[in-house]
Amino acid sequence: MKTLKSSLIVILFAALLMSLFSCKKDAVNINKSSKLQLATTTLSSFTGPLVVSLYAGVENHEYGNLDGPRLLAKFASPNGIISTPTGTLYITDTGNGSIRKISPEGIVSTILFKKRFVNPHSLTMASDGTIYFLEIGKERPIRSLHYGRNESLSEPVEVCHIVDGIKIPFVFTNLFDFAVARDRTMYLVDAGTHTIIKRTTDGVGTVFAGGTAGYKDDNGTDAQFNTPTNIAVDADDNLYVTDILNFRIRKITPDGTVTTIAGSTKGFTDGVGSSAQFTSLEDVIVANSNTLLVADGYAVRAIDLTTHQVTTIAGGAAPGYVNGPALSARFSGISQIAVHNNDIYVSEEGVRYIRKISPL
Repeated sequence: MKTLKSSLIVILFAALLMSLFSCKKDAVNINKSSKLQLATTTLSSFTGPLVVSLYAGVENHEYGNLDGPRLLAKFASPNGIISTPTGTLYITDTGNGSIRKISPEGIVSTILFKKRFVNPHSLTMASDGTIYFLEIGKERPIRSLHYGRNESLSEPVEVCHIVDGIKIPFVFTNLFDFAVARDRTMYLVDAGTHTIIKRTTDGVGTVFAGGTAGYKDDNGTDAQFNTPTNIAVDADDNLYVTDILNFRIRKITPDGTVTTIAGSTKGFTDGVGSSAQFTSLEDVIVANSNTLLVADGYAVRAIDLTTHQVTTIAGGAAPGYVNGPALSARFSGISQIAVHNNDIYVSEEGVRYIRKISPL
């Protein structure tokens, strides 16, 4: 389970500068967005035979900071992960204080900045292809990647610049994750205050749901969460939240109505709705219009949004490192997940791997 890092954070966000935020190489115009990737998968992709393999990192999970071919590259603690429409992966390498990139050709590189980041954490992508990331412990933690030119080098190279925004009247105790809707409204999760914050493009922030520790399905601030951590948004602006100490996946509709999708008490059981059990909900993404994928400790599990059926598709209740058939494979502890086409990518912070789950 990822350690929750408590710090006093003032969030800044500039709607004024949003039109400048574009990661131009991978930018696209689409009508759907989710927290981490675009809706390109189908449920059937996750119900047939799947196989788990090592995608990036060295087999002995050696600590390091080495770019190059993906199976020779070294990471310190890969955490947040997203896939662009072209299949490029972006990863926050928290231990190295950097943003790493894996090209579709399998080459790992480090995005060049003028400084090392303190604690880069979650990544998210907006519908126009803009990539944002959260730097925990900073006064201005929300950043965007913007491609430009590194003037300090004699040769032009592909680099990203950071654009910060305008101060807004919120003090967070443990900002953990965020998502950007199609209209660029930003939703932020403060695990410390059990709150979901809504930030409009004009920079106005309001409490959207929660605010009191507990468990209650209701509307807006009458609803209760117990340490919400990760969040995703679908094409209809519904939010999905990992309510980690309630061991549940919660849904928030655009009008602020909170309901429970799946989960009950702590455990590891597939089933429908409240008959399913989760052990350590680490991440959630919208894989397609009918499917959520969640990282649950040592497993990736799929939730059918029509039936609320929870199905384990890779890994299991026990930790380990085993590649091969997905349900026999073992993970050491999944941080975050991303999807491109029919492939799922997971970051494993503790063993410094990126693993891949794909159809046979």
